Amino acid sequence: MRKIGFIVFAFLVVIVLVRQLQPGKSSWYRFIVANDQLFALEYADAYGTEQRLYTTQDSGSTWQVVDAPKKICALAGNGEQLVAATSLGEIWYKNADDMPWKMISQSSGNNPYYYCVLLSRSNDIFAVGNDSISWLDTNGKLQHEFPMPSTLSDPEELFVNASFASTEEKNLIVEANPNSVYVIDLENRALHQWMEGVMSAQSKLGGPGRVRRMGNKFLLSHASGIYVSSELLEPWQPLNTEIRQDDYLGGNLCRDLVGYDSVLNQWIVAKDRGIHLMENADEVRTVYTDKPGDHFLVVGLTQHDGNYFVSFSRLQSGCMGIRLSSDLSTWQPIWLEKR
Repeated sequence: MRKIGFIVFAFLVVIVLVRQLQPGKSSWYRFIVANDQLFALEYADAYGTEQRLYTTQDSGSTWQVVDAPKKICALAGNGEQLVAATSLGEIWYKNADDMPWKMISQSSGNNPYYYCVLLSRSNDIFAVGNDSISWLDTNGKLQHEFPMPSTLSDPEELFVNASFASTEEKNLIVEANPNSVYVIDLENRALHQWMEGVMSAQSKLGGPGRVRRMGNKFLLSHASGIYVSSELLEPWQPLNTEIRQDDYLGGNLCRDLVGYDSVLNQWIVAKDRGIHLMENADEVRTVYTDKPGDHFLVVGLTQHDGNYFVSFSRLQSGCMGIRLSSDLSTWQPIWLEKR
């Protein structure tokens, strides 16, 4: 049941909907940035169907297959080294470009699935699994484990994603399904729930509390709306109660969001089969309109090299997504093979 819960979260509930509307099989791609390099992970359908990993040196104009572990589902770097997780429950480490991948850990027990992996500048590895987050060294030795706190969480709650709260790498922000956020204090090895100020909501969808940076502030996407916090672990303040993670048939489902201009309090949200520039709680303009039968349903926004790379749940054959310019004025389709 926990694996199903994750699949509902990880972009993949929209695939269920799309399959009802558009029969047929097609690959879709998730964009990942590691070591300032853009990668694209190919899926046949959902978690466990990962195929090839690609990379680009020219912002998506051309792509090359990367030698990577089988069934890779997560990738991270610290500027030099790389770490990967697979849907087979493995953690792999790569010391340098000219060195082979080495499997350093294989999950067992409570964590049969990995959904995210991080690598700090000091070579600490954080692997996000079902019921806990494992802190490993580069030999795969467990340094510490942060279990899901049963006293605070829903019985079916699970960790699904994590990121460093700042460049100091002293705290992790952990997104959990359904609709929860935690913070891990690495210096004190303590896990705290970060939900003060968030209204309760009955959602028809499973999904994580998604946290994104907007300058020195934080944005939270939740089933009850969008929230903002001025500092880590400070109470959340409601920003927009119309955009929610509540119903994939509704028009205001938040599929993803990123910060844009922190001085103007501007942010970007993917919803309504399109992408919109927001300022505080208000929509400034639509920067991209998604078309049924063309790409159909935005599921991810990734920033890299001054552009925004957008992934979709259904694409034309060979199309990987689109690239939005940094000023949001133009967009181009990204193709696996140059056209």
